[in-house]
Amino acid sequence: MADVAAPPRPGSALRRAIPVLGFTQMAAWGTTYYLPAIFKTQFSNDLGLSEPAVFAGVAVTLIVSALIAWPVGRLMDEQGAGRLMPVGSACLAAGLATLAFAQGPIAYFLAWTFFGFGMALCMSNAAFSALTQMAGQEARRSIVILMLFGGMASTVFWPLTLWLDGQVGWRSTCLIYAGMHILICLPLHGIFLASGTTRSARQDLQQEERPGLIPPERRGLAAVLITIVFSCSGFVSWGLDLHLITILGDFGLGAAAAVWVASLKGPATLAARLADITLAGRVTPMQSAMIAGSLTPLGLVLALVLGSGMASAVIFIVVYSLGTGLITVARATLPLLLIGSKGYATTLGRLTLPTQMIYAVSPMTFGLMMERVGSSGVLLVALFASLVSLWAMLHLMRMTGTTAA
Repeated sequence: MADVAAPPRPGSALRRAIPVLGFTQMAAWGTTYYLPAIFKTQFSNDLGLSEPAVFAGVAVTLIVSALIAWPVGRLMDEQGAGRLMPVGSACLAAGLATLAFAQGPIAYFLAWTFFGFGMALCMSNAAFSALTQMAGQEARRSIVILMLFGGMASTVFWPLTLWLDGQVGWRSTCLIYAGMHILICLPLHGIFLASGTTRSARQDLQQEERPGLIPPERRGLAAVLITIVFSCSGFVSWGLDLHLITILGDFGLGAAAAVWVASLKGPATLAARLADITLAGRVTPMQSAMIAGSLTPLGLVLALVLGSGMASAVIFIVVYSLGTGLITVARATLPLLLIGSKGYATTLGRLTLPTQMIYAVSPMTFGLMMERVGSSGVLLVALFASLVSLWAMLHLMRMTGTTAA
């Protein structure tokens, strides 16, 4: 009688999942959230939208995603994140197709509504949950590795989108990206992820689940502090990133140079996350988050102090991006560290609702500020928000008994 094949080990599924998720996450972010940075003028002229209205599309996506994040998180914990991610790819494709044929504001905002469903079902939280369901409490390293790919989304897709726009126009570019999600990302999610995150595949991890650092009776205060850290840091990164090219133009850079310097955000983010992996044995996740919380305001101060010019622009982008790259890791890994792996998707869903509402208004808020107070005023507001995030992080470190070094 032939031997029955043993089921694949979680480690094997994890090794296959990381490059798959790396590509699909980079594609998801690069073809949705980062589009207005390149297409804001086209959206405005062709669809009759003001610049703040263009960035309000991102707000719609974040609000929709936030509103369904908690029930989607529960469903992922029950059914497996990988089983829902192909549906998310289909939603992103539907949004891009709708955008390609849009003739006015209604279709434009409908497209961003589709993106909101796609974000909840197949972007960051879903990907992190899939890895956690495969690796349990040991998923932190895998999440950071995944973020090495995600951090390159702007570096790959800003120049690619700019080039495609010049070759075929923005509408055909959106159709090309829609096809990529249907023909590549959706099958990848279905083939490589669904089986690795089912209930049966997760049963072996249940005995390994460990509680987080925060005891149940103190989680209320911890949740408030985490929400402040994530909300304020995210208010800066979600809002400012979409205006980096415009801000760099105010540094005296031409359009092509501004895109090139802004694209350094990807390598800087990649370097920050590589450092996080390399120093994982010597720097705790809390200490890494504290470093992130310090680098972001430092970069903003440098932008305000150094003035215009290519060198100043590069220094600002690199230091700022090192900080935002690390704080993005913290948003995914701190809940795992502080609360534990059990019900991780649900935990992320609960945190998503308040924080993502802040993220939702951020791009539009920064857009309005760009019109009224200019780049310097925007940088000052971002600096204040990043300092509030740093203050909350200091309190969270004291609460967990973590030292700064």
